[in-house]
Amino acid sequence: MYDDSKHKLVENFQESKKPAHIINIKEKPSIFDTEEQHLILGKRSRIEPAVLGDVPFEYDTTTSQQPQTSFTAITEIQILPQNHLASVRGIITLDADSVREVIMKDGFLVPMLNCCTITDSTGTTRLTLWGDLIQQASNHKSYSVTQIRIKTYDNAKYLTTTPSTTLTPLEEHFNPPSDQLFQSLFDIDVIFVDRVTLAEAL
Repeated sequence: MYDDSKHKLVENFQESKKPAHIINIKEKPSIFDTEEQHLILGKRSRIEPAVLGDVPFEYDTTTSQQPQTSFTAITEIQILPQNHLASVRGIITLDADSVREVIMKDGFLVPMLNCCTITDSTGTTRLTLWGDLIQQASNHKSYSVTQIRIKTYDNAKYLTTTPSTTLTPLEEHFNPPSDQLFQSLFDIDVIFVDRVTLAEAL
């Protein structure tokens, strides 16, 4: 269960940059990305101030400048290995009516939108959005998308967001894919079913 008091404590330690001692936490795979681990605070978890002498590793209290992000061209996605993390820039095209909820292994329902693409000046690729990022994305708007993972389906590479993914609007304009190209990426040629029941004519 979400504990607002613990959330505020973590924020306070983060803002003050004071050392903290976190007790009784669990490490679990992320529900969005099995390649990442999350630290879970439960009812028995405690967050306490720590003295500097209790910190056995070197640390820097100053805020370091974030390194400049290196962006990958869309055409290069196909030659990069599966599970590789990349950052891209381009225009997002999506079908907002295609959002559906997926039951994860831990039983949580998470919204997913896979009828979505991102296009730059070199090409177009499929992009799967998870969770709150769906609400942040708008059709035919340009974004920089960082920390997305490369996956493979039906021998084709595509991109999927992770818990670390950020979506930042851009002023730069990219041409969206044609309707024909967009639909072709998600068309199903054949649907296999075990049995079809036809209703009797009235």
